[in-house]
Amino acid sequence: MPAVRDVLEQPQLQLRLLAGAGGLDRELEWAHTCDLPDPWNWVGERQALLTNGSEIPEDPGGQVAWAERLDRAGVAAVGIGVEMSAPEFSAELISRCDELRLPCFLIPYPLSFSAVAQAVAASASLAEAKRMRTIGRLYDLTTRDLGASDGVQSVIEAVEQLVGHDIAVVDAVCSHRWTDGAPPPAWLPAGEPASPRATGAQVPRVREIDSGENAHVVPLAAMPGALAWFRPRPGNGANQYLLLHAAAVLGAALSRRALDELQENRRKVEYLDRILLEQERFRGGSETWMRRLGFAGEARGVVLVDGTQEARESTVRRLQRHGVKLTWTLQHERQLLVAQHPRLVELIEHSLEGGVRAGVGSELEIGAVHQSLRESVWSLLAAQAPRGRVAEFRPAGSWMGFHDPGEAEHFVQSMLGGLLDPSPMRAELLLTLRTYLELDRSLKRTSEALVVHRQTVVQRLHKIEELLGVRLGSTDAIARTWVALTLHASLLH
Repeated sequence: MPAVRDVLEQPQLQLRLLAGAGGLDRELEWAHTCDLPDPWNWVGERQALLTNGSEIPEDPGGQVAWAERLDRAGVAAVGIGVEMSAPEFSAELISRCDELRLPCFLIPYPLSFSAVAQAVAASASLAEAKRMRTIGRLYDLTTRDLGASDGVQSVIEAVEQLVGHDIAVVDAVCSHRWTDGAPPPAWLPAGEPASPRATGAQVPRVREIDSGENAHVVPLAAMPGALAWFRPRPGNGANQYLLLHAAAVLGAALSRRALDELQENRRKVEYLDRILLEQERFRGGSETWMRRLGFAGEARGVVLVDGTQEARESTVRRLQRHGVKLTWTLQHERQLLVAQHPRLVELIEHSLEGGVRAGVGSELEIGAVHQSLRESVWSLLAAQAPRGRVAEFRPAGSWMGFHDPGEAEHFVQSMLGGLLDPSPMRAELLLTLRTYLELDRSLKRTSEALVVHRQTVVQRLHKIEELLGVRLGSTDAIARTWVALTLHASLLH
């Protein structure tokens, strides 16, 4: 959309600015001739009023009120014909137009008003054509390869050049930069983030930034939780229509990158699952698998529990955006991560969402990553009052008399070893034992819960007693078996 200056600077019209130079960047999309006493009822936003001046009040106070009403109606500019019917322009009128930044220009006689209107229309057409070319070039950016580490950042920089704005894409929760988790640029307003997770209309909103300038902030529909800030560069006005297209392109780039990262993790998760599921076989060779995952040196195991699955996955994504190198998998309704970052615990605390709790194991050589994962799960059991919602493994900590996961696993093996064979029959017996004790040793409720005959439950319990070498009528045996079952469900298996 053209600005008022684009029309006034056309030499063939010989228009002369009278007042309101501060508003020459006002958007102008049409010009309308009106010589009625109340032109503000007929000429509106982003339109220029062209008048012979016959209805302009003669007294200074009336002229000021006339200009103020036009400005409140959103009129972009006022063109007044010279040597027609306009009264003498008062100093008060000129001063007030300057204050309002309402451009007031003179149309030389005998230039027709239609010539001015045609110039406005032609400028609008040229501006629209330019804008459409810019939009086309914006969407060309969606074909870029985002495989490189700076792929999304290169798209952001290209969009900046096309729309003439400085752009910051940030996390709506903490305002850190979305692409790398770095602090936001200095020009963003200090204090609270622009909005919580946006769920409303994805439209630009004007915010005053610390420099006193106006910037636009747009939630990215394709990437919930991301906000794009646009600060006009010198000489550029803000066009909300264009910014919406820019935001759509940025959202698409971020969404594609997130999908690529998810697919990359799916390719790698097999290695992590093999380390977890076949821990005894691969414990000595975990380093090989970890190197295939791209890790070297030392790493830490992390477990995310509680909250919703969406909140846990969102926490994982926020950690990645804040520069944490990680690979994760899902096991028994909990996210298990292998992660590397010098400020890992701090960033986990920063990134946790929606009631999610985290346990963090020791920093160990990558060949011992399974040990760190076991410690991460144990830390949540042993922590009585975890710092924030994060519990770090403390060797001196204990839970139910056990001081580390090794002790606990040894106890589980000694109590339940006869049922831990991965065969379907042993798994069925383990489930029967757990259900029986959870339901206060009620045969009737256990059979109903398992949808089997009562006598089947009795037979299974006899088999369990035989395999474990215990008598389930003994209070001591029941207590020790229940502790073992609780540990087995909580530890890394």
